[in-house]
Amino acid sequence: MQIIEADYNIVTPMFIGGGDKQEAPEIRPPSVKGALRFWWRALQWGECLNSLNQDVSAALIDLHRQEAKLFGAAAKDEAYGQGKVLLKVKVSKVGGLKFTLNKAARPSGQVYLLGQGLYHFKQYDLHASITVNQSFKVVLKLNDDVDASSIKKALLLFGLLGGLGSRARRGWGSVAIKALTYTNTEKQIEQISIPHNKETFKHCLSELLTNIPTSLPPFTAFSQLTQIHISEESTNAEGLLTSVGAQMQMYRSYGQNQGNGHKINGQDAEQKFKEDHDIVYRFIQNQPITQHPKRVVFGLPHNYFFSNDVGNADVNGEVFGRRASPLLIHIHQFPTGDCLAVQTLLPAQFLPVGENIQLKRNHRTKSIPCDIDWKDITNYLERFNNRERIV
Repeated sequence: MQIIEADYNIVTPMFIGGGDKQEAPEIRPPSVKGALRFWWRALQWGECLNSLNQDVSAALIDLHRQEAKLFGAAAKDEAYGQGKVLLKVKVSKVGGLKFTLNKAARPSGQVYLLGQGLYHFKQYDLHASITVNQSFKVVLKLNDDVDASSIKKALLLFGLLGGLGSRARRGWGSVAIKALTYTNTEKQIEQISIPHNKETFKHCLSELLTNIPTSLPPFTAFSQLTQIHISEESTNAEGLLTSVGAQMQMYRSYGQNQGNGHKINGQDAEQKFKEDHDIVYRFIQNQPITQHPKRVVFGLPHNYFFSNDVGNADVNGEVFGRRASPLLIHIHQFPTGDCLAVQTLLPAQFLPVGENIQLKRNHRTKSIPCDIDWKDITNYLERFNNRERIV
C-alpha cells in the first residue's frame, strides 16, 4: 500500500456542504475527490494524447479508462468499481472546522464574485462559510500497482490553483498546499517540496506543465493555449479577492444609470461590452439579432437584469444549458502571509459540436451559432498593471 498525505490551508471563506444556510458546512471526501479528479484530468490529457499519437477519440477513451481505474466509476460499471485510490479527509481541530454566517455587508468586488444565491444586499451572506486560516488533511491510500506520480501532481495543482465549494472558480474556498508526503510500498517516506514564495511557486508550476499539447482540448485541460497570471500581490487574501472582483466588475458590467450616467461603484462604467447589452435589449423587444453576447466566454448561464421595465433574459447553452467558466481565480497564501491573486485561463472546446447559444425570455427563445473569442478574457487579464504571466 502506498500513502500520500497532503495538508491544505483555507485561504478565503469556503461555501461548501449543508444544503440549508443553518447547517454546518463540511469538507466531505466526495468534494475533494471531485476536485482531485478535475486537476488529474486537466494534466493527464496531454499524456494520453501524446501516447496515442494525437488521436483525440482514442485519447478520450483511454483517459476515461485510466480515471475510472484510479478513482472508481458508477456501480453499473463492473470493470472498475471502487477504484484503486481511497481518500479520507481529516480535520485536526476537535469539533471540526469553524464556520460563520456572515451578517455584514461585503465590499462590492466580493459581492460580484459571490453572485446570486450566496449573497443578498439586505440579508448579506445567505449561507454559512468555513472561516479562513484553518487546515485540513487529505489522506490517500493507493494500491501497490498504481503510479503515484500523477496523483501527487494533481494534489499539488489543487493546492496551487484550486479551491472547494460554491464559486470556487471565482476565488472563494481557495486552498493552499502546506505539505505533501509520500510513503512507498517499502515504508520509505518522501517529503515533497512545496512552494514557499512567488519564485518557487512559479518554478513549481512550470515544472508541472512541461508536457502539454499544442491543440485546443475537447474539455477543460491544460494546453499550450493555457495562460496563468499572477495578477496582484498583497498580504491580505480577502483584499485581493475584493480587488480582482472589482476589476472584473468594471471590465464586464454595463453599469447602473444613476441620473448622471452609468456608474459602477461610483465610477463611470467602461461599457466594454455595450453591444452585449444592446443585443439582449433588442431580443427582449422582439427585434432581430444575428449574434450572441461576447461575454458568454466567461461561462454559462449568463443572465441579464434591466433596471427599467424592459424585463430580464437568460443566455444558456441550447442543449446542456451550463458551461463552467474557463477562467479560474485562486488566492494563494504562503506561510509568511504573503498572498498572490492567480488567474488561470484554460481554453477548450466551449460547447459540444453543433450546440448553439440560446437567448430565452419567458417561453420565447433565439438560437445563435456559438462563436466565442478568447481575447475577451485575455483582454481582461491584461488590465492588471502589475501582472506577471507564468505560463
